[in-house]
Amino acid sequence: MRRRISTLLKEHQTFLWLWLAFLTLRVLSLIALRPGGFIANEGPDQTYYFNMARLAGSGQIPFFNFWMEYPPLMPWLAALAYRLSLAVAPWGTAIFAFNLIFRLFMLPFEAVTLIAVYGVALYLPSRDKALSVAALWALLFAPLFAFLTWFDSITLCGLIVGLYAILSYRPILAGGALGLGLMAKVMPIVIWPIGWLAFKSLRQRVSYVISTIVVVGAIVLPPLIAAPQYVLSMVRSLSSVSSWETIWAFLEGYSGYGLVAPLAVRSDPATAQFAIHPSTLPWPIITVIFGVIYVGILTRPIDWRDRSKVALGALFSFSLFVLYNKGYSPQWATYLGTLALLVLPTGRGLGYALLLGGALVAEWPIGFVMFENQPDSLALIVIVRTIIIVALCLESISRLLPAARVWRGLQRGLLPFSVSVSIAGVLIAAGPLWTAYRDTRLQAEPLAPWIEAQRATDMREPIVVLQPELFERLTPYLPIERLHQLPNVRGTAWVTPDEWLTQTLTAEHYAWFAYDAGLSKNTAKLAGSIGTWFDRGACLTDQHTYQAINLRRFALTPLPPVQSIAADFQGGLRLNTATVPEAVITSGVVLCLHVTWQAAAALPTDHALFVHLLNEQGQLIAQSDVWPEVPASQWPAALTFTTRHAFDVPRDLPPGDYRLEVGAYDIANGQRLLLQDGGESVQLTNLIVK
Repeated sequence: MRRRISTLLKEHQTFLWLWLAFLTLRVLSLIALRPGGFIANEGPDQTYYFNMARLAGSGQIPFFNFWMEYPPLMPWLAALAYRLSLAVAPWGTAIFAFNLIFRLFMLPFEAVTLIAVYGVALYLPSRDKALSVAALWALLFAPLFAFLTWFDSITLCGLIVGLYAILSYRPILAGGALGLGLMAKVMPIVIWPIGWLAFKSLRQRVSYVISTIVVVGAIVLPPLIAAPQYVLSMVRSLSSVSSWETIWAFLEGYSGYGLVAPLAVRSDPATAQFAIHPSTLPWPIITVIFGVIYVGILTRPIDWRDRSKVALGALFSFSLFVLYNKGYSPQWATYLGTLALLVLPTGRGLGYALLLGGALVAEWPIGFVMFENQPDSLALIVIVRTIIIVALCLESISRLLPAARVWRGLQRGLLPFSVSVSIAGVLIAAGPLWTAYRDTRLQAEPLAPWIEAQRATDMREPIVVLQPELFERLTPYLPIERLHQLPNVRGTAWVTPDEWLTQTLTAEHYAWFAYDAGLSKNTAKLAGSIGTWFDRGACLTDQHTYQAINLRRFALTPLPPVQSIAADFQGGLRLNTATVPEAVITSGVVLCLHVTWQAAAALPTDHALFVHLLNEQGQLIAQSDVWPEVPASQWPAALTFTTRHAFDVPRDLPPGDYRLEVGAYDIANGQRLLLQDGGESVQLTNLIVK
């Protein structure tokens, strides 16, 4: 025995190194990698598993105290992982310890799966490439992602070990492995008929059946005896589940993901009948059609003593089942990709595995997270993925059946066709999805109203930004040439702010300064320096605040001195002061005025407040009409409000005498609010334009 083990280790030494490296990768990824990357905070079902497992803290055990939509193996392992995690002091998020232990429970299944992949490859025509096949599988993204996110490691292990045992004519191991996989998810049992066909002797078949029943019974019988209603609820849940993420789901008008009854009601067996949407397709007819196809193919004259035919039968069975099934989950790419890599010629199998892995990521997190409100994108993903699986199914049929010209043609064209469809899908979706992404991100952006206003105006006023975070939020939506980021690192300027601002804003009449006070406080001092520069040489004309972000618009001209005006309008509105420009100006300059108002009592209607530049004939030359952020009808008595006005004096304005007037008008009908003496406006000053 020792000599045999030594010989095996020496013969498969390179695989042993691969296996150790694979396990190390899996363990370290548990600690350092988080599913979803920068797109999602965690995997799609991790919180669900955690919340389910937390019920064990109060002594509630799956299938003894409540039902689950999965067979017992995973829920029990999750409950055990949670109880063990209670001994670990929390770190970061509450799920960390549970998830680490739960994933460690998946590690033995991953380890056995790689061995089984290698073993299956040794029994197939790819024997000489068995090590390469095992290495390629170890490098696939889908199995790693499934390991970090779901519990399909158990199911995949049962499936591949079962296939290995069928190929090596070990009926007891085959039945036990498929039965164990069935106790995590139903998928492994799909290839059970292939084992029945491969095992020819009565003894083998009896052993195959008994081992399956024993393993399934050992797991199911305890809860079936103690709380049969919850086991039966699982069966009812699986039989009544609605379609999701498939062509069938779209035909039934549903574009979401799979849902079952909430955990909160799982103690009631009646809730197992939950359906997210009604089934409208003729499922008995669909079942008969797929059943006829399945039986029709497997009853053809196929040499089931040929191991490659057995493996192809497994691939055909599984791919046809996926096409038939009401629903599809992204991680199923792991099963299909693994079988394709094992059963088909290495390059072709790898091609399908990579395409399906890409479809996984396209579906989650891209489709369901980044484009959750874009059902068309999910429809395209489902169509492309379905075409790939149809091609995989046809390829397995073409290799199962006796050679014919039509099948050989299919074999040559199916993978290139699948690649072409995938590329076409990406090209078709890229433009609309990019636009949709920008639009949805803008809808979620607190600055959206201000950004939309900036995009709607013809003015291209520069925007001074201090913080990279704010700069990066604006660049997707506004012309980058409008945005000017002061060179600095966390508030340490690399330039002299005054010199940089003077140089950057030369020849500009207006500019915005955007600052997020909610970010690092290290930038506060530098922001103050920028604000001082604007206060010294410009006048504030507009201001908006969104959360902690302050956006201020300045006219790049010094604010004139304040003068008392003291003009009273009818209805209790009083004009207190205004910053009055010098009497002599030149064309092309910016006029900037701050006007203070006061209401003796609440005004009956809302009014716009204006500053107009008129010529000697009373014709309007330039204007600034302001709708106060606090409507005039809501001004508290005696409280002072300031309106800020700025406008360009036209560059081609003829020299002559002009005047500035201030007033108010009803927003609803444009009717001027009259002064106490009957006038329509207050003349601030006469101007001479040179």
